[in-house]
Amino acid sequence: MQPADKVENNTAAGRLIFLGEIPKVPDAGHYALSQAQMGNWLMNRFLPDPGPFNSWFTEEVPVLDPDLAVRAVMEVIRRHEIFRTTFGEIDGEPGQVVHPAEKFAGAVTKIKSPEKVADCVKALESEARDHRFDFRTGPLFYVKIVEAAGGFVVLFNMHHVLTDAWSNNIIRQELYSAYQVLVSANADPLPEPPVQFRDFSAWHRALYTGMLPEAFRRYWFRFSGSRIPDSDLTELFSGSKRPSDSYEGELIAQLRAHLKPMEARYERMFLGVIGKVEMKESGVYYFAVPHGVLRRLKTLAGAGGFSLFQLLIGSLHLTVFHLTGNPDSVIGVNMAMRNNDALRNMIGFMVNTVLVRNLVQTGDSTLENLSRMAWDTMEAFDFGFYPFERVLKDLDLPFSAVSKIFVNMPNTTEDQMTFIRDFAGKHLEGGRHIGYFDLDLHIVEEKNGIKIYCEYKKHLFRPQQIAFWAEVWTELLRRIGEDAEQLPAELFAGLPTPPPDL
Repeated sequence: MQPADKVENNTAAGRLIFLGEIPKVPDAGHYALSQAQMGNWLMNRFLPDPGPFNSWFTEEVPVLDPDLAVRAVMEVIRRHEIFRTTFGEIDGEPGQVVHPAEKFAGAVTKIKSPEKVADCVKALESEARDHRFDFRTGPLFYVKIVEAAGGFVVLFNMHHVLTDAWSNNIIRQELYSAYQVLVSANADPLPEPPVQFRDFSAWHRALYTGMLPEAFRRYWFRFSGSRIPDSDLTELFSGSKRPSDSYEGELIAQLRAHLKPMEARYERMFLGVIGKVEMKESGVYYFAVPHGVLRRLKTLAGAGGFSLFQLLIGSLHLTVFHLTGNPDSVIGVNMAMRNNDALRNMIGFMVNTVLVRNLVQTGDSTLENLSRMAWDTMEAFDFGFYPFERVLKDLDLPFSAVSKIFVNMPNTTEDQMTFIRDFAGKHLEGGRHIGYFDLDLHIVEEKNGIKIYCEYKKHLFRPQQIAFWAEVWTELLRRIGEDAEQLPAELFAGLPTPPPDL
C-alpha cells in the first residue's frame, strides 16, 4: 500500500477531525476538567497519601537581572491560564477556576544564597521533589530565582496536572523570549496564545465522545472480530493465565481495596478516566543495542520509508509472537496530543497512551511485516486524542488485558545525544520504581547505540526472565538488521527458547 492510499483510507478514521479550529469557551466562573485533570483530581482526593507528583526544571545562568526575571516569569503566568487554575467541587461536580495572575505573584521569589551553583541546584531539586501542592487553594507551581555563588539558578516547579515534558520545553522558551523582550529593544514580543487549556478541554471532550469511539472500534477489531489479543508474556513464564474481569469490575474492585472510602457517584467518576489504581513495585533492567546494529536498523528503516521508532515497535510485536506463538499483540505507546497548530505551544498535561495493535503475517517477509506494521502504527496514532482510559471503558477492556508492554522513546537531537559507555545488561538497584504496565520500556537513541531501561512488575516477572527476554529481543534486532528478507520462521530459527526452570 502506498502512502497516498493509506491517507485516503484513513480519513474516515479521524485523521482530519483534529486539524480544524479549536473554538474558544466563553468566560465563566468555572470550567469542566480535562480527562487528565479529572484523573489527577480524583487520585489527589482519594489516595490515602497522594504524596508529591511534581515536574520541575532548573536553568543555570551566569548573568541575570533578578527583577526582570521575575517580570518575565509573571508574563508567562499571565499568558497561560493553566498556571492560575485551582481545582475543587462546584455544585457537586469537579471543576476548575481561573484566577488573575496577581493572585499568585507570591509564588515567584528572589533569593540570595552563599552556596555554589551546583550545590544550590541539588538543594532546590530535592525541595521540589518533596513539595506538596494544594489543589483547592493553589498555586500549583512556584518559581525561585536564586543568586548563588558564581551565577544564578532559576527553578520552576509544578504539579504534574499543569505540565508534561513538551510543556516544560515551551516554558523554557517563553521565559527566555519574555526576558529578551525586557532587556532588548529589538526583541519581538511573544504572540498571544490562540487558545487556552479550558478551550482544549471542551474541544477534546467533544472529540472522544463523538465519532472517535466507533472509528477506533473498527480499527481495533479489524482482523479479529471482538476478540482481545492473547499475547501475555506472564503466561509464558508462569504457565498460568491471569484472571480478567470487565473494565468496570476490575477498576471498582481496586478502588474499594486501595483508596479512601467514597460514595458511588465518585466511583462512577473514575470510569473512563483512570485505568487502574493498584500500583505494584517494579524492578529495572538496563541493556543496550550496539552501534553496528543501530546503524543497520536505521539504514533498513530509511530504505523502507519508516522510522527507527516504528521499526522498534514492529520488532517488539515480532518478539512477542516468537515467545507466545500469538501473532496478534498490543503495545502501548506514549504520544503528545499536539497534532493541531493551536496546541503546539500550549502548556498543560496533554500526554496519552495509544494502543498499537498489530498482526504478524507468517507468509510475508520480515521487511514486509515491518513495513505494514509501521503503517498500522501510524493508523493507531490517528486516535491519539482518544484517551486510553476511555478506550478501556468504551470497549470494556480490562486494564490487565492490554497492559503488557508500554514504550516511551523521546525524540532526541544530535546535540542531546551522548555516548553509551556500558553495554552490559544489568539489574539496577536503588530507588523505588512503580511502573504502570507489565513492562515499561524507556528507549533512548544515543550516538553509539540505543539505551533501554525496562521497568518490570516484580510480582509478575523474575529478574532472570527479564534478562532472557532482553537477550531475545536484542538478538532479533541484530538478525533484522542483517537480513530482513527472511520469513518470520526463518528469522526465529535458533533463537533461544525459555528453559524449563526460568
